[in-house]
Order: sequence, then C-alpha cells, then structure tokens
Amino acid sequence: MPKIVKADAANIRKAASIIRDGGVVAFPTETVYGLGCDTFNERAALDVYRIKRRPSSNPLIAHVLDVQMAKRVAIGWDVRCADLGAKRESFGTHLADEGGARRTRAGR
Repeated sequence: MPKIVKADAANIRKAASIIRDGGVVAFPTETVYGLGCDTFNERAALDVYRIKRRPSSNPLIAHVLDVQMAKRVAIGWDVRCADLGAKRESFGTHLADEGGARRTRAGR
C-alpha cells in the first residue's frame, strides 16, 4: 500500500533501498511527482510503465550520473550525443573547479 512520508534522511535511505531492491518510488519535483526506479532493472522499468499506464513504445526519461552511464542506457549513441556529452563533462568539471571542495557529481 503506497504511503506519503516526510522527505527526511531516514526515508530517503528507505527509498534508495526500495529502488535497489527493484521497487518503484514516487517523489516530488518542482512541478509534478515523478516515479523512480533502477534504470538498469528491466522489471522495475516495466513496473513504471504499468503504474503510469504508459505504452512501452513511449520512452521514459533516465537521469544519469555521467556520460558513461548515459551510454549504457542510450539507444543509438552517435556524434551528436558525444558532442553533448563532452559539453556536459566540461560543465561539470567547471562547477567542481569553481566550488573548491564542493563536489558536483557523486563525490567526484
């Protein structure tokens, strides 16, 4: 049974555990609620399609950490993707340089 919980550290850890175990979680964004799962878990992704009543021919958005992860989920990686990925990598590096000790991508 779904339930709404406070977005505190303990519940965020619980949501991460649910995702690691192949489950689906809902979370608020700036404008709508999103559904999240492990992108690399086919059963979990199919659950998102089922919950949303979305045809499997309509792709889902995958939020990724870096270019290497994007290549794992992309179909048809081409020169346009490589160019965009190079821009993103340099932007992330720039933010890390400007922020000193502040890290922008999972501890990098």
